[in-house]
Amino acid sequence: MQCNLCCSENILLKFTKRYDNKYWRIYECQECQVEYVCHNYSQEEVLEIQKSYFNLNNTSTDNSIYWKNELAIIMAIGYNSGAILDVGCNDGQFLSICSTPWKRYGIELSTAGDLAREKGITVINKEITEYKFPDNFFDVVTMFAVIEHLKDPKGLLKEINRILKPDGLVVIMTGDKNSFKARTKGENWHMYCPPIHLWFFSRKSLDLLAESCGFKSIYHRYTSGGMYWSKNRLFQIIEKCFVKSIFEKWFKQIPFYDHLYAYYRKEQ
Repeated sequence: MQCNLCCSENILLKFTKRYDNKYWRIYECQECQVEYVCHNYSQEEVLEIQKSYFNLNNTSTDNSIYWKNELAIIMAIGYNSGAILDVGCNDGQFLSICSTPWKRYGIELSTAGDLAREKGITVINKEITEYKFPDNFFDVVTMFAVIEHLKDPKGLLKEINRILKPDGLVVIMTGDKNSFKARTKGENWHMYCPPIHLWFFSRKSLDLLAESCGFKSIYHRYTSGGMYWSKNRLFQIIEKCFVKSIFEKWFKQIPFYDHLYAYYRKEQ
């Protein structure tokens, strides 16, 4: 067996996870550190489970403050206008923050795309590889909580490289399996829910993937993603007042929390 990412044969079975009355094997590459789901089910079965999940979870609460902060970071890096594409744009909350002079495009396969269209966003209801955007078309491409769902992350990143302008920016948010929170949670980490999630990255494996597709890492940060360690309300208050204020404000490049935001520039 070879790693689906780096082709190494140094692969180990990490554990087996039960979901939807089926068993899913999660393997770890000892070279690039990526973990991925291996199974004997048909692509149609996997897609049906994913489709049911996305149609039940295709809207989000109002996170406008959160998305304004994300746009501010992108602009601080040096991207202030142009064509922007959000892959998996959901109901368009992030793109609705990107007002003039941004030209806004979204990829969304679920019915949430209709809500994004109502906000004046150009939404494509196709896979990005099917739509065939022109070469060097976008200034910025974002993927928030998308890459872990994909059958072929490498193929998608290669396509993004093609449609990005020289020196264009791609932003990827996913879970970091090597973060302190993920290691503490172990097999109970919320990201381990195959086949909804098929890939589990560390920062190292995500950087290696991006580099193999023609991108260079320029910045990264970690957040809690609005999630808490405990369901206990008192512990949540303590975490919000003390822990989050430290690691989300002052030490956000330390992998204490598990939501990794990685920023890559297309190399010439």
